[in-house]
Amino acid sequence: LPRIVMTAADAPADSPKTLNAANAAPFAEQLNGGLRSSAKAGSRTIFEFNRPLQLGETIFIRHVRQALFNDAPCVIQSLQTVREGRLYTVELIAEIEASRAENYEASLTKWRDFGYAVAGNLKFAPPGERLETLETK
Repeated sequence: LPRIVMTAADAPADSPKTLNAANAAPFAEQLNGGLRSSAKAGSRTIFEFNRPLQLGETIFIRHVRQALFNDAPCVIQSLQTVREGRLYTVELIAEIEASRAENYEASLTKWRDFGYAVAGNLKFAPPGERLETLETK
């Protein structure tokens, strides 16, 4: 650690087709419903609930939660966006370098700009097109 993990999957059926400034706040609140449920159930420790954030030209939904990695407390900053029905997630995972997990801020601040840089520089193909990959060059 630290580590950045990127995933892409079909967006949930009730997601906007593409995330933008107009639909980001309602979508963040929709996602918060699931986070609140898992926090109440005790299955997740949420440090910061979902909120919109613009990185470069892309709107993301950001939340911060705690997890364990090899029994060490970690902070996970999750950045999600939706483009053309696909949900893209960039997660920064860093060990919490504090005696108490609640004091995660310094550990996150130390690394978070790397997660922002990766997310802010994502490239998306126009609808119906594909970007050239290394294998096709």
